[in-house]
Amino acid sequence: MPWLGTVEKPFGNEPDRLYTQPSLTRGAELLIDNFRSSLGPRGMVKLILQPFPMRDEITSDGKTILTSMGAVHPGAWILREMAYSQIVVGDGVITTLVLAGELLKNSKKLLALKVRPAVIIHGYREAMKHTRSILRRISKPVDWRDHDDMLRVARTAAGTKFLGYQVAKLAEFAVFAVQHITEMRGGKPQLDIGDICVLKVIGKTSDETRLIRGIAFQSGLRHPGMPKRIENPRIALLSCGLEFKRFWEEETPVKVQVAPGRIGSMREARLKMVREDVDRITASGADLVVMSKGCDELHASMLAERGRGGEGATV
Repeated sequence: MPWLGTVEKPFGNEPDRLYTQPSLTRGAELLIDNFRSSLGPRGMVKLILQPFPMRDEITSDGKTILTSMGAVHPGAWILREMAYSQIVVGDGVITTLVLAGELLKNSKKLLALKVRPAVIIHGYREAMKHTRSILRRISKPVDWRDHDDMLRVARTAAGTKFLGYQVAKLAEFAVFAVQHITEMRGGKPQLDIGDICVLKVIGKTSDETRLIRGIAFQSGLRHPGMPKRIENPRIALLSCGLEFKRFWEEETPVKVQVAPGRIGSMREARLKMVREDVDRITASGADLVVMSKGCDELHASMLAERGRGGEGATV
C-alpha cells in the first residue's frame, strides 16, 4: 500500500491554517484513492503483502483492505475509524469511503471560497437530515419470512461483490441459511451469525459453492477405508485426540533406553491400548468420531476396519 504522508507543523509560533487543512485532506484523498478502483463487482483487486505473519492475499473486499492498512496520517486515520462502523454491518465499506471522499473534495472548493468549516459542517448535517427523511419515506418494512423480499435484499448486497451470473445462486444460499437459523425469542427474530460458517477451499472457484445443511469439516477422513456416507449416524465428540505422543519428540531432559528385545513388547502394548480405545468407541454405538485433536494412523486404520469414520475437527 502507498505511504499516506505525514502532517508537520510549519516554522513559526502560530499554526498555518491554510497549510494544515490541505494537508489533512490530502492524506484522506490518498486513502480513498486506494479504494475507489475496487468499488463494484468489476472493481480491481488489491495484492496485500503482510510481513508479520507472512501472508499474501488478493482481494477487493473493503473490510480486508481496510484492516490490513496502517494509516498514520490524521486525515486518513479519521476516515478509517469512520469506515469501521460499516465493518459491523458487514457491507458498504468502500461505498462509505468513496462518498466521504466526494464530500471532502467539495468541501475543499468551499474552503477555497473562504467559507468557514463550521458553515460547511452545518450544511452537511442539514443534508444528512434531509436524506434520512427521504429514505424513511421511501423505505418499507421487510418480513424475514418473506422469501422474495429477502432475496431482493440479498441480491442487492451480493451485486457489489460478485458478477451477475453468480449473484442469484449466492443470494439464494444466503437467504436459505438466514431463514433456517433465525428463531423467535420474546416475539422478536433473533439469530447468531456465528451459526453460519463459510469455508474457503484453495483451488476452487465461486461457481463450485455449495450450501450444506449441517456441519462442514475442512479436513477429510483420516483413512481412505472409512465410509464416505453414513445415514443417521451416532456421533462421538471427543475433546482429546486418538494419538500417541512419541517421547523422543518431546523436549524433556529425560533419556529413555530400550533394549532391542523389548521393542516388540512395546509395540504389542501400544496395539493393545489402541484396541481398547477403539473397543470403547465401538461399544458406545458411535458411527462417526469427531476429535478436537489429531488421530494417528494406527487408530485410523483400526476404526476403518470396524466401519467407523474419524474426523479431526477444524470446524
